[in-house]
Amino acid sequence: MKRTASDQQTSFQTDYFLNQLSHFTEAKFSLFEHAPPAERRDRFRNHVEREEMPLTFCKMGINIPVKLEWSQTSGNEINFRSRPFVFNGIWVKVVGTMNSESLDGRVRFERTPRETHSRFISTQGIVPEVDEDPIGLSDAEIAALRRDGLPI
Repeated sequence: MKRTASDQQTSFQTDYFLNQLSHFTEAKFSLFEHAPPAERRDRFRNHVEREEMPLTFCKMGINIPVKLEWSQTSGNEINFRSRPFVFNGIWVKVVGTMNSESLDGRVRFERTPRETHSRFISTQGIVPEVDEDPIGLSDAEIAALRRDGLPI
């Protein structure tokens, strides 16, 4: 099975989940559901400090732990953009705003052009880890995904 779709734009537009998630959608920080609210807010802020944003899209039933490329805090609002990652075979980023008090926000997916994620991989200085013939991903792309914690 291919790891990425060959026609990224068409696949992005026709994929049911990505079609829904390309519009601003409600997202929540749903880790530590049974912890007291103050503890949950502290843990959320800790994740942001570590450049992580575990998101739950309640309407879609999807949990995605994304790595942050950029974030900016203004009061309780945290604006962010994720690093590129593969979702349903398409390179995407998540952009949006989360509230550090209510632990919810509005986010959406954007398709990432191949040049962008290739540039991201090359600026990280990634060296391929294995000798294999990948289908759909280059050795550097696979190494980047492994570095981000994906067990492939």
